[in-house]
Amino acid sequence: MPKIKPISQILTANYFIPAYQRGYRWENKQVRELLDDINSFKPNNNNNNWYCLQPLVVMDLSDNQKIDYKMPINEPCFEVIDGQQRLTTICLILKVLTKNKECISIKYQSRPNSQKFLNDIDIDINNSNNLDETNPDYYCMTSAILEINNWKNNNCNTLNAQNLFLDKLKQYTKVIWEPIQQNNNPITAFKRLNIGKVPLNGVDLVKSLFLQETNFNNQNEKLALATEWYNIETQLMDNDFFYFICPNPDNFNYSERFAILLDEIMKDGFNQLTNVQKEEIGEDDYCIFRYYQYKIVQDGYKKAWQIILDKFNLLSVWRDNQDWYHYIGFLRNCNNPEPLRNLWALWNPNNQQNIFSNSLKDLILRKLNTIIYNTQEQKFNLEYGTSSQRKKIRDLLLLFNIISHKNELNNPFLFHKFRVYKYDLEHIDSFTEQRILDIDHQKEWCGFVLNDYQNVFNQNSNPNLWQRLNNFIQGYPAQFDLLRNEALSEINGTPNVNYNPHRVGNLALLPAPINRAYKNAPFLTKRRVIQNNPQNHFVPIGTLNVFLKNFNWANNIQVWDHADNDINSYEELIALTILNDNINIPRQ
Repeated sequence: MPKIKPISQILTANYFIPAYQRGYRWENKQVRELLDDINSFKPNNNNNNWYCLQPLVVMDLSDNQKIDYKMPINEPCFEVIDGQQRLTTICLILKVLTKNKECISIKYQSRPNSQKFLNDIDIDINNSNNLDETNPDYYCMTSAILEINNWKNNNCNTLNAQNLFLDKLKQYTKVIWEPIQQNNNPITAFKRLNIGKVPLNGVDLVKSLFLQETNFNNQNEKLALATEWYNIETQLMDNDFFYFICPNPDNFNYSERFAILLDEIMKDGFNQLTNVQKEEIGEDDYCIFRYYQYKIVQDGYKKAWQIILDKFNLLSVWRDNQDWYHYIGFLRNCNNPEPLRNLWALWNPNNQQNIFSNSLKDLILRKLNTIIYNTQEQKFNLEYGTSSQRKKIRDLLLLFNIISHKNELNNPFLFHKFRVYKYDLEHIDSFTEQRILDIDHQKEWCGFVLNDYQNVFNQNSNPNLWQRLNNFIQGYPAQFDLLRNEALSEINGTPNVNYNPHRVGNLALLPAPINRAYKNAPFLTKRRVIQNNPQNHFVPIGTLNVFLKNFNWANNIQVWDHADNDINSYEELIALTILNDNINIPRQ
């Protein structure tokens, strides 16, 4: 029978988290809402007045189970069927507010290191730089600690306030304690309790399917599969690995990364199903659960799990190959990402490596369809105009930068940074038609010129212009557009009436923070910022080289040539970099 128990009465027990459950995955919002709810509750010393949490569903462990799981034989020990997330969060709250004097003993069947990490966790985390990204458990636990500390500083920043909150938590916060009998199947109970609320497209339920007791002859087999699951989950925490295969990382937080793998494997296997089977599996949030349930029944858990292992191991093989990492990274991060199932279909372990490489190059070429390079005019048939054209230019420049990194040893393209900083297309030389209207930005532009173009003109070479730029910064009235045009003429020389600032050769991929902060800055200012890179943003090699004008046929490195020489040279460099990699974009 369920009972109502205050938190103080459940602290002395030992809790065992079985292998079929995921680890700790609560997000900051959930932690903060729990803290706010408890804090806002007002007890009135009435026994019927308390704040009630959702059920904690447990099963009492037998003595034999305690021995098997290495739990204290003479102490109460419970397997947690449902409520692990709240239980762990309460443990973390207690550790922070009591400075490790109180906590809850929690042991993980398939993740023993998580128990030690929870016991030894740094409770003074106050900066996101201190979050541990080693694996999902560590990340979510340290993230929760940071959220608890932030909340404490804003809501309970005195000892008295903390003691009042702890009293509410331990005495007036209660759980519905719901024990189940040992003759019940805990995994069946887990699925029944979670089928209506688990997110992640049923990933947790899929895990419970694979770890059902009826699948195994002994506990060692079960633990081996649980460990393999955990190892995959941990490897997906490597951001450069995950972002290399994940085209839309914003849709997958740390707790959901396994979802993309299971989803792609399911889509890959859908081709082998009949229409009736596809209809039964459906397309809702739990289609993954139903698909793997069908595969386990149809093929057995070993074969179904081996497919997942093989597909993941293949991703690891690709990641560790210099060429494949970069080609596949492009195919997964371009504007029209190639599904993983299509890449798996290309793979044949019996073929030579160059056959797979050539197949990837053919796919890349299809992504660049309609892009043509005119060798005589040294230009591509693209301009910064429509959204469609900008997407094609982005793909072209992305491939140029990726191949530039591929050609350098130990300097891979960082897909993680590329996604996090949301790279923009930026004009290398800001074109004059784009007016600067804000007075502060106008003064900033004048300051850029005075700071970065001292070798082009200065107080001695053009004292009148130098003084008027200084005066404008000091607040003396002047017509900025005329002042700007005069300075640009001094920098760039006689304007080229045919100069086209929207060609591919005047565009580069830049991290959004740099692009937005220095969008209207002149060429040398952008070069200085990119070269010094004070925020340590990832600037791809191709972008860096073009701003440094590190190509053999570059003209005066102090200016971006408006006679089209630099633009033509840059477009030729892009074309040659791609063509020399045997990706044969059409030429005319």
